[in-house]
Amino acid sequence: MTLERDPAMAAWVRDRMGHPRQSLSFHKNGRLTIRLTVAETRDLIGWALSFGSDGRVSGPDTLLHVVRGEARKLVASK
Repeated sequence: MTLERDPAMAAWVRDRMGHPRQSLSFHKNGRLTIRLTVAETRDLIGWALSFGSDGRVSGPDTLLHVVRGEARKLVASK
């Protein structure tokens, strides 16, 4: 899973992340890219959605598709 965070949240994430199967990449524009290797993505869907518009799932495509679908359901729910 690859998740990008905006600069305002990058420091917050850096201080709270510490999984051995993750890597954090800080970019010149202040954004942060989090890469995680996981066997099961089900728990990551809610985690990714919890960032709202401050985060962006950029891969893999299967996770991106599921997160996008869940976000659409949120705004379409009655």
